[in-house]
Amino acid sequence: MSSAETAPTMAQVVPSSPLAWQTFMAMNPPKTTHNDLCVRRRSSGHHFIGKSDRLLRAEDAICARVRPSAPSMPMGGKLRAKVTWCFPTNGTHANGEPMDEVPDLDNLAKTFFDCLRRCNVIEDDALIVEEHLTKVWSDPCGIFVRIERIDVGGGR
Repeated sequence: MSSAETAPTMAQVVPSSPLAWQTFMAMNPPKTTHNDLCVRRRSSGHHFIGKSDRLLRAEDAICARVRPSAPSMPMGGKLRAKVTWCFPTNGTHANGEPMDEVPDLDNLAKTFFDCLRRCNVIEDDALIVEEHLTKVWSDPCGIFVRIERIDVGGGR
């Protein structure tokens, strides 16, 4: 993981309504996903499969940027998520060009939504009923996220 992924950076907050939350987190998005597991050992000596140190650092880097702009109360109800991961072009890709390299979008999303739950942005990632996910090459790099509540037929 590069130093850009671990250096604390204040999230740039976009004004949000009580029914929506959005922010752009200026950072080099971690490429480590929830699949990065390893065998760990409990103090009792028993072994188990757990998150790797690299995955824990990636989640911590995301949470460090989410927390400053997190809503005061976690969002509940049926939720729509729009997330764009903007990876640095490194001078080899056009700005805005779709990124067709690893990691896979679904794996990025799982890790990211787990972080949103951990940081109390959302009550539970199971509440996300609609998602729009994108990976692009971009300068500036970072992660754009918008979570909004979907009011459907008298739901919560």
